[in-house]
Amino acid sequence: MAERFIYMPSIGFCIAIAVLISKAFKLSTSQNLTTLKTQIISKPILLTLVVVLFAGYSVKTIARNNDWENNLKLLAADVKSSPNSARIRYAYGSALLIEKGLKEENLNVKNGFLDRSIAELQKGVAILPSYGEAWYHLGLAYKERGNAGAAVPAFEQARSYKDFKEADFYISSGLAYGLTGKFDLAIRDFTRAIEIDPSNPEAYNNKGLYFSEKGTIDSAMIFLDKAIAMKPEFHQAIYNKGNTFAKANNFPAAIEQYNKALELKPGYTDAVLNLGNCYAAMQDYKNALIYYRKVEEADPGNHKVIYNIGITYKFLGDEANAALYMDKAAKLQGAK
Repeated sequence: MAERFIYMPSIGFCIAIAVLISKAFKLSTSQNLTTLKTQIISKPILLTLVVVLFAGYSVKTIARNNDWENNLKLLAADVKSSPNSARIRYAYGSALLIEKGLKEENLNVKNGFLDRSIAELQKGVAILPSYGEAWYHLGLAYKERGNAGAAVPAFEQARSYKDFKEADFYISSGLAYGLTGKFDLAIRDFTRAIEIDPSNPEAYNNKGLYFSEKGTIDSAMIFLDKAIAMKPEFHQAIYNKGNTFAKANNFPAAIEQYNKALELKPGYTDAVLNLGNCYAAMQDYKNALIYYRKVEEADPGNHKVIYNIGITYKFLGDEANAALYMDKAAKLQGAK
């Protein structure tokens, strides 16, 4: 188990075996290799022992070659050999999360890695309930899986066992709080993240986001502007600034921010959708329809935008297309 961590101790173990054999069989170690070889061959019991040792180590080495193909295979093998080790469960679950789950772009594949990560980390904390790092990664895996309700208690368990000094912990925990509507707790954690790392634009962006969700527009703008000043290409912060303007019913300013976000990330569907929403709120239904149709092209199964298109056609007096899209939206929603 985890033999990669005991290279140096294994050298000492091999030397100890050699010394014991030398003393047990009264070998002369001051002679050259040829003389030593002759001594071993002349002692059948010693020769048999040496052959068995070499054969055993050779078989074990060959058997482990497949496990050493990559880190995940090695950790999976370690879990099989030591299923009751909280440390190994944590290591394997964390590797599935960090090496695969957080990097994978295909949603189905990503969720598969996250589910496996969650299963391993759950077993890890079941074995050692005070394992703060394992609780942290379990919370992160739940959040990435879209289960913020499970992520929050995992993060709370993590902080009950360890005083985390990493800004990333508080950003992840804050996002979980925010996703469950606990905006004050989210803002508290982002504040802590900023205290730890005052140069982290993610912390400022998320703090601004949840001030916006609370309806505290002025505070939201302060932190979103700080995030953008730190990272001018930060399209998510610019998009969030657009949303904040929209909440304040300042739709022209919101449109300006969404267009800036689209310059940085062409095809940013959320920004395109909200451009349509802003124009609809301004009763500019022709422009609203243009942006809604762009979202439809990118995501034809989005029943919400299909519904919006139907409503927009209705406002434009096109009853035929309105009925067509409303019916299509109902079918898409029923299929989910």
